[in-house]
Amino acid sequence: MLEPLMGVIAMNGKSSGCGPVVRKPARIELLESRSSTGCMVRNLSDAEAVLEVAQPDKLPIEFDLLIEPDRARRCGVIRRKARSVAVAFI
Repeated sequence: MLEPLMGVIAMNGKSSGCGPVVRKPARIELLESRSSTGCMVRNLSDAEAVLEVAQPDKLPIEFDLLIEPDRARRCGVIRRKARSVAVAFI
């Protein structure tokens, strides 16, 4: 089971320790349906990321994130907001 990471997103919605602000297009690969959807990486570190997505409530708890065309990283959701989701790389 994925343990939530505390302090990833501050109460004001700004990143707290989730790496520098970036604007990098990426794809979310949904494991069960084998479909994908686009997103924008907003913050990125070696362990975590904040993704801007249209419907964060529709994402499963785990999915693969393709930031580079040939490299996928498994993610676990740690927090959802209205237009974004914070994830930890697992």
